[in-house]
Amino acid sequence: MRITFAMILLPIFFSMSAFSAEAKKVLIQFKSDASTQLLRESAIENYLKLKTSKNRQQLFRDLNLNSLNIPTRDLWIAEGSVAQLTDSEIKMIEAHPSVQSVAPLNRKAKIIEPVSTSEAKIRMAASKFTYGLEKIKIPELNQRFPEITGAGISVGVIDTGIDPRHPDLAGKLILFKDFTDTKNQTPRDDHGHGTHVAGTIAGADKSGQAIGVAPNVKLFIAKGFNSRGNSTDEGLLQALQWMLNPDGNSETADAPKVVSNSWELEGDGHTQITPADEPFCRAIDTMRAAGMAVVFAAGNDGPSSSTVIVPGACPTSITVGATNDRNQIASFSSRGPVRWKNIILVKPDISAPGQSVDSAEPGGDYTTKSGTSMAAPHVAGGLALIFQMNPKLDVAAAQDILLGSTEDFGSPGFDNIFGTGRMDVLKAIETTPAP
Repeated sequence: MRITFAMILLPIFFSMSAFSAEAKKVLIQFKSDASTQLLRESAIENYLKLKTSKNRQQLFRDLNLNSLNIPTRDLWIAEGSVAQLTDSEIKMIEAHPSVQSVAPLNRKAKIIEPVSTSEAKIRMAASKFTYGLEKIKIPELNQRFPEITGAGISVGVIDTGIDPRHPDLAGKLILFKDFTDTKNQTPRDDHGHGTHVAGTIAGADKSGQAIGVAPNVKLFIAKGFNSRGNSTDEGLLQALQWMLNPDGNSETADAPKVVSNSWELEGDGHTQITPADEPFCRAIDTMRAAGMAVVFAAGNDGPSSSTVIVPGACPTSITVGATNDRNQIASFSSRGPVRWKNIILVKPDISAPGQSVDSAEPGGDYTTKSGTSMAAPHVAGGLALIFQMNPKLDVAAAQDILLGSTEDFGSPGFDNIFGTGRMDVLKAIETTPAP
């Protein structure tokens, strides 16, 4: 609880109830402009840092809040500042012309857990590729374009971590940051979900069976979830922001081209707000403007409709549903449409194999898991291949190629079950223009 002197400083805005009000952690989000769309990708970070800082300082000056010594920290990726505020202070700030919204920072997040716990460790099949890689035509790609393996491209993963010593993942890790335990920055995965996801993106074939879509990519791993698969909205916004500048040096161009996310927030409160009021949608917009494709699993709440939630519900996220080995949508795969206060969106954008997917497990073993968590990394790896084929593509062009080259199952065209269809990496690479 914080006792403030707001009654003395700003009598017009405060009542006696302010003295007993409990301060809440919130994100003050400032209004966006079109400037980020006009900047070079490398300039966006410094621009938003400066803009967010100036907006916060001007806001506090205008409202005479500096004397209250309110601690703040900028989350410039969402053009916002974290602060502890009372209800009276929030109401006053919301009325300021520079402020888009004041969002509470108390939402819980979780990885999208596999739908079945009965699938235990497996013995890798005789095939040289997992069925998922076969369905998206990796074997044909290797024959036609043997050099397209993700070389020279980096992919970010926000999940439960990674086992960097797994035979299929050894040598793939560039940087690791633990957002669940700042005192321990040793690469690890105390859950298993993150290693499985990373294996589908970048895994090799040390078992005799290839498990990774893009085995020569390098990985930036943010451990955003603890051993129980839980996290918070604030921690995940920090992890997304880290992906824009992993080494902390704005002079180096080290941000990954693709970021894979197999997690979601709790609840469907997005139906009452606009994407401009949602911090994760603003963060994804920033990442895209900086040249990063942001992939999210659709969720495992199907077959009911309107079950895709934030961040997969955000307009500019590349949201992925799950298919099975019979070219059907998995029964658990979340469906659209996504209903915001001001718009209705078709989601998912695309689908990929997600039921009974074989991949890596911490400790050097392999396991089978089912969920859209397993589908999203297939798409993240596919985008890495497109960027290798033509590194000069912007995100919108790469996404158009990805969505325009799918195999269309279900209802013809773009629908709320398959999206545009199941990913076909061979066709995507064939239709990618040369640099």
